[in-house]
Amino acid sequence: LNLSGTGDLSVVPAGRNSEMTLTSNWPHPSFLGDFLPAKREVSESGFQAQWQSSWFANNLGERFASGNDTGWENFPAFSVAVTTPADQYQLTDRATKYAILLIALTFMAFFVFETLTAQRLHPMQYLLVGLSLVMFYLLLLALSEHTGFTVAWIIASLIGALMNGIYLQAVLKGWRNSMLFTLALLLLDGVMWGLLNSADSALLLGTSVLVVALAGMMFVTRNIDWYAFSLPKMKASKEVTTDDELRIWK
Repeated sequence: LNLSGTGDLSVVPAGRNSEMTLTSNWPHPSFLGDFLPAKREVSESGFQAQWQSSWFANNLGERFASGNDTGWENFPAFSVAVTTPADQYQLTDRATKYAILLIALTFMAFFVFETLTAQRLHPMQYLLVGLSLVMFYLLLLALSEHTGFTVAWIIASLIGALMNGIYLQAVLKGWRNSMLFTLALLLLDGVMWGLLNSADSALLLGTSVLVVALAGMMFVTRNIDWYAFSLPKMKASKEVTTDDELRIWK
């Protein structure tokens, strides 16, 4: 049986022992229904799948005897649908869902840097770096329409790293710290790329990134006396006053 132009196919296994082998030149199948293929091979040139079932497994006899659920959509079936791979717009939409993770990890790195050094970063500097990270996704979408998503991701990552590297060189007073942050941004972009391309283990990979980031922050700040940051400010804010200075009814 040759079929063409079929978006999905469902076959109810009504035999005592049913087998079905399906071959297609479409490389993106989605196997549905109550029975998954016993064997399947998927490649860039297409796929081949083989289903097996018995009369006892599909329980059709009881369904026919009861007279209920007689609609074909309610019967167990061998089912497959052809799917279209995500385009650059869908991939960019998925990428933006990880934007909060990327920006949060970057700001956390800045906070740790402020904590470990005497240098302080102004909120405006946080804002500018955050805007550059947001601009990464706009640049990604614009480039992907002309170059493809993978090339656009590489170009956008390099441009973002170059912008932040030059800016942070002046902010952090040196190339050494600037290069460390630039390499960290490129590493985060690589991690985000891994999350996009690992649909089956995206949650595991994302959780691992958060655990590693938290563990790293705990390690580098383990010897910091957090009260020491607030006590000097509290002492400086307390002015020595006399009783007369506190009287407002003089």
